[in-house]
Amino acid sequence: MRRQLLAVLAAVLLAAPAAVAALADGGWSRRTLAAAGVSIAAPAGWLNVSSAGEDRSLALTTRLDPALAPYVQLARSSGALKLLLLAPAGFPNMSVTETLSPGLSLAQVVHLNVLATRSLPFVGAISSSLVTLPAGRAVRLRYTIALAGSKLTETQYLLLRLGRLYVLSYTGSAGAAALLASLASRSAASLRFLGRPIA
Repeated sequence: MRRQLLAVLAAVLLAAPAAVAALADGGWSRRTLAAAGVSIAAPAGWLNVSSAGEDRSLALTTRLDPALAPYVQLARSSGALKLLLLAPAGFPNMSVTETLSPGLSLAQVVHLNVLATRSLPFVGAISSSLVTLPAGRAVRLRYTIALAGSKLTETQYLLLRLGRLYVLSYTGSAGAAALLASLASRSAASLRFLGRPIA
């Protein structure tokens, strides 16, 4: 749970002001994460900074905002983080994490996640709803974040499958909350598990 929260916190800290137009990008592509056994779609122009092989993307992102460098490195070093995508200006962003959660139900995992998230002093009220994605049952969490003078919105989808917790996190400007919610919904609905039946 600590590693998952670290990845979520890193994604939140990656937020930097940018044009809302990045949310409206019509071109999408599917990213396959073989190590996690999933694939997911996201805007095609977003940069993958989760892979050690993406140093060029990391350099571009940190050149746009040098303050991002330590957080990008932190997120990349987390074993739970499977994918971290940033809009070209660093914001909005999304992440996919995978952690072991043996013996826990989805309700228990969500409860622990909400408790950990509420403990962060910059997180506002958290709303929770049960949703059904093509990949299976999930819980969607939404909350606001007040950090470094910026107000952000976060949407997370939590799915539990075969003792593994998958968390899809989407962070954007609170002023573009409706657009981020639409983007998050489209991306989360695209999640597929590779070659294994859904439990």
